[in-house]
Amino acid sequence: MQIQIFASDISDIAIAKARLGFYNPSQLLNVPETILKKYFAKKGGSYQVKKPIRESCVFAVHNFLKDPPFAKNGHHCLSQCADLYGCFSPKESAYDVSLCA
Repeated sequence: MQIQIFASDISDIAIAKARLGFYNPSQLLNVPETILKKYFAKKGGSYQVKKPIRESCVFAVHNFLKDPPFAKNGHHCLSQCADLYGCFSPKESAYDVSLCA
């Protein structure tokens, strides 16, 4: 099964950083060593997400409240950061939930 990950942010700076896939060791303290070895390559003092994983990601500057990135045909799954909702008004949060229904 092939998967594709759609990673978006409203900030082009955040997308550029995410596209590189670098993490400081302090950001990965709770990641088991087996996961680090399987999905990350050590580069200098950092870890980088391995190329096959990065290549399965589509990175885009995107405001999904204005332009949803998925269709309602059952072939897409949406996962969002919980803290994202702290940026939304109650009306925007309700609209976001209705997009997934």
